[in-house]
Amino acid sequence: RKEMKNKTDGKEDNDAEIDIDLNDPEVSDAAVKIQAGFRGHQTRKEIKNKNGEKEADEKDINIDLDDPEVNDAAVKIQASFRGHQTRKDMKNDDEEKDKNEEEVDIDLNDPEVNDAAVKIQAGFRGHQTRKEMKNKNEETNDNEEEIDIDLDDP
Repeated sequence: RKEMKNKTDGKEDNDAEIDIDLNDPEVSDAAVKIQAGFRGHQTRKEIKNKNGEKEADEKDINIDLDDPEVNDAAVKIQASFRGHQTRKDMKNDDEEKDKNEEEVDIDLNDPEVNDAAVKIQAGFRGHQTRKEMKNKNEETNDNEEEIDIDLDDP
């Protein structure tokens, strides 16, 4: 019993009050490290619990993959997602084209530009006129009646 008393007395000596300077930078750094370690421990524990819940949830879901309705639903979901991806890609492509297009600066007062514009306009007007003439010729041919004259008839 004396030995037990001595051990108890020794414990009381170890529980003596420790004086810590809270303004010491080393103490502050140590506290940050301890807190970071504990947060990491908590996060790992939460992730482990969530993974355990997911596994339990996956076990509860019972889907018959050979069911035609399930197959049709999967095909619709896949088609919707592919459409979404395509629209997104097309939008990105259009944005890239807009960025890559060069802006053409044409001097409208340049006499060569004016001459080129006149030639283009003249060519188009000629095309329009030829098209109108063709339509008029077809109309007059449709309106003409064939007259059958029998020369042997008295």
